[in-house]
Amino acid sequence: VGDAISSSKKVAWIGRPRTGASAAIVSQFLAAKNGEAVYWEPLGNESLVAATKAVFGIDGAPTYSLADAHTVVSFGADFLGSWDNEIEQSLGWADSRDPAKGGFVSKTITFGPRVGLSSSVTDKNFAIKAGTETGVAMAFAKLLATANGYKGPATGLLASVDADAALQAAGVDKAKLEAVIKG
Repeated sequence: VGDAISSSKKVAWIGRPRTGASAAIVSQFLAAKNGEAVYWEPLGNESLVAATKAVFGIDGAPTYSLADAHTVVSFGADFLGSWDNEIEQSLGWADSRDPAKGGFVSKTITFGPRVGLSSSVTDKNFAIKAGTETGVAMAFAKLLATANGYKGPATGLLASVDADAALQAAGVDKAKLEAVIKG
């Protein structure tokens, strides 16, 4: 970096997309060094952005604040271990489990093909077949929407979901899942 700056060459930072304080640090450093950020996500987050747009009408990837979450549901993402911003999520999740912090204890439900840090401390873990996470997420969303009489922006998206087929493919007992949804 020093050689590039001393010879008036441009500096670039290449890394995964950042938000919050991390994004500010990268931005401030690059502004001071006449650099530019090149954000790269090997697995991409286009599907996350598209889902956020379809459900919430917001064109962008969400950030997660688990401290005030009464229920946390994860589909294959080890949010306490190695997914996204695991330190911030671990702190927020710990706060959500502490009744002295928010006056409640959150419930955590995980779906995944392997045991990770998140699924090992969850209230209910569903072991599913690898590669079925998306189908299970859609089935869960449809069953939850049906149970709660949901009529929002995702209604059209959920109409074509075959929850029974998705759950069967994943090896999930529908009655057990419905019992979790009912609380």
